[in-house]
Amino acid sequence: MASPPMPPDQVPDFVVEHFEEHDPETLRNIVAYEAQRARSTEVPKYITEAFVMQNDETKRAIASYARDLASHKDQQAEALAEQRRAEAEAAADGGEPQATGSEQSTDEPDDDDDGPSFATGPMFG
Repeated sequence: MASPPMPPDQVPDFVVEHFEEHDPETLRNIVAYEAQRARSTEVPKYITEAFVMQNDETKRAIASYARDLASHKDQQAEALAEQRRAEAEAAADGGEPQATGSEQSTDEPDDDDDGPSFATGPMFG
């Protein structure tokens, strides 16, 4: 899995810490808030307060980091969902992974003669 994006230096530490707690939708709302430069009730209060104190470059850096982190969290969620689907399929199939078509057909002869596994007969009598 890819590592999370690194925040630009302009992004205040307290913003980075808060962003870890947010879901992707909230992070995308922060991106939209920065782009619209309008008041919104869909972003956390600390963002509206922080944006009042930041210059335009820092606001853009915060929004860029929010967008990148939202994308990363979406990818993590997709990977986790895929892993859970695979585990559920394996459990439904009796817990054994299913062989693909290429794994099922081999040129090697089957050793399923069900004979004894030790030497017997007149030679070893």
